[in-house]
Amino acid sequence: MVNHVQNYRHDSLGLPLPELEVKIDNPDENGVGELLIKGKIVMQGYYENEEATNEVFTADGWFKTGDLVRKDKEGFYYMAGRKKIVIVTKNGKNIFPEELEALITNLPYVAENMVYGKAKGDDLVVSVKVVYNKEIEKGSEYIFNFHYITPFCFQNLSEIFSKIFFVFSSAAMHKFFTLRTLA
Repeated sequence: MVNHVQNYRHDSLGLPLPELEVKIDNPDENGVGELLIKGKIVMQGYYENEEATNEVFTADGWFKTGDLVRKDKEGFYYMAGRKKIVIVTKNGKNIFPEELEALITNLPYVAENMVYGKAKGDDLVVSVKVVYNKEIEKGSEYIFNFHYITPFCFQNLSEIFSKIFFVFSSAAMHKFFTLRTLA
């Protein structure tokens, strides 16, 4: 994939290289599936390791990248996550941490964040660790607390989840909140 200067999407992986065949394997209802590639620039396999080679290639020769992607109408590909890095909730919802992290990173008051699955009973709770952007906080008339940040988080993250429950706490210099999908 490559993003050309003349035909560029800042948040995409770009368009496939001319020498590369690309397809999305087993896409879900949102068009997200594993990126498969084939072409002269793709390795032939792992040296003297047929088992590992068979794990990463399909029977008809497509290389399984492990990247979960979606494709737009213009043919640009977008990263949704990694196949092995998916949080699956009790109700079967697949949550890609990278997708949430990218959305949260775009919030002006966030310096860093990490999305992870936290075991709670027989379910996984999607949790987010947020480090505030202290420069924004210094110049703001608002105090960054639960009542201020929750509406912003809910407004932005509801693009991914239709119903979100926030729990807020703080520890030392980091602030935390937890997202939980409601069944």
